[in-house]
Amino acid sequence: MRRIGLAVVLALSLFLAPLPVEAQQQAEKVFRVGWIAASPTATPHLGAAFRLGLSEGGYVEGKNLIFEWRYHEGQLQRYPELVADLVRLQVDTTFVGGNQAIKAAKDATTTIPIVMLGSDAVAAGFISSLARPGGNITGLGVPTPEIVGKRLQLLQEIIPGVPRIAVLSDPRQPGISADLKGWRERWV
Repeated sequence: MRRIGLAVVLALSLFLAPLPVEAQQQAEKVFRVGWIAASPTATPHLGAAFRLGLSEGGYVEGKNLIFEWRYHEGQLQRYPELVADLVRLQVDTTFVGGNQAIKAAKDATTTIPIVMLGSDAVAAGFISSLARPGGNITGLGVPTPEIVGKRLQLLQEIIPGVPRIAVLSDPRQPGISADLKGWRERWV
């Protein structure tokens, strides 16, 4: 009986004793971000702000983040080619700006997330609605007349009785006439 007890104690002690194990260093995943821009000097502030935001989340270029920069150099017809190159590289996400680039990215992939900076994504057909965009596109869009109107409505609720509002804008800015129309419809 003593042998059985001893065998049980030895078996349990071997089972419960910590075994020396060499720690394995697991390589941190390196994320690849595709970025299409006009040129390296066109919008350096956007790249800098993007890097800063990512670094605050723990993503550091050269450590766990690689940017795959592609430039159209004023040749907008190159968007499909540039996006196709990023898809071949299997980037983890793609950052694009402007409706032509967004369309090229949307046409090229339904699986790689696309971060867009463009105009009215619903009107352009990139997403189905603001409430339920669906698909693989997210990002920022220029406010639609509907959203501009809602902002005015909120302003009226915050400051009731305001008889007039002045809007300073550049008439050459794309989409400004639609924005102003939304303001007028809500205000008048």
